[in-house]
Amino acid sequence: MNKDTRVVRMTAVLLFVVFCVVACGGGKSNIPSKNGYPLQSREQAVIDAVLKNESDAFLEDGDTMLFDGILPVLASEVSAEYDKNEVSADQKYFKKSLLVTGRVLSVNSGLGNKPYVVLRASNQLLGPQIHFEKKNNISRIASLEKGERASFVCVAGGAIVGTPMFEECSFADDYAAKKVAETKSQVIAYLSGKNIKSESVKKLAIVAIALARVLPDSSTCFSTGKIRAEELEAIGDEALKREISSVSLELRSHGVDVPDLKASN
Repeated sequence: MNKDTRVVRMTAVLLFVVFCVVACGGGKSNIPSKNGYPLQSREQAVIDAVLKNESDAFLEDGDTMLFDGILPVLASEVSAEYDKNEVSADQKYFKKSLLVTGRVLSVNSGLGNKPYVVLRASNQLLGPQIHFEKKNNISRIASLEKGERASFVCVAGGAIVGTPMFEECSFADDYAAKKVAETKSQVIAYLSGKNIKSESVKKLAIVAIALARVLPDSSTCFSTGKIRAEELEAIGDEALKREISSVSLELRSHGVDVPDLKASN
């Protein structure tokens, strides 16, 4: 496992740990306030770094917390499953959000000049088709080359005459960038005291503030925007848990909704 992979995996673990820490030791503040928590530049830098780690992990293999619910698949494997048994394949994929990766077989213009991409499969006559959500990325679609490896986020649309159809697709990195921007806005809104339903956003905010307080000033997070695995390991679980508990109490004192996760276990 390389260093970048270790970082993204450790980031996911840190986000998961928040639930345990808040549930076991968060407590409740007796100093109610509705002013929200003033995010510091150091904390913002950590939020940006964690979001980048999550995005990188998603594009690598889809295994992240913020992008949970999107199933990573190889286009060739989906095609083989539909070729074998369409009913079984539909039960597994139909109407689900997928991170589809494959090699470009062809780039085509369909009805109404709507572009679509065909990906390679063992049976080239049944190459999965990528149909896009919008036409505003036409220049990027036009730049795709045969044999190029590409990834898309799509909704599985079943199969037509054995050919897997993927609908509402967007390029995976575009999807990740949009998700990161939305999450960042939600984190800021959450810390200002607004009601945010996403538990992932709450966990991200808590762990980012805690990390900002325990990472050394020399951390590469504050100079290059990258969190090194060695720095996370050096902090230690117990020190981080203590800081997360402290942050949880402080956020509550600012009127931020830190969930009592005991009730949800």
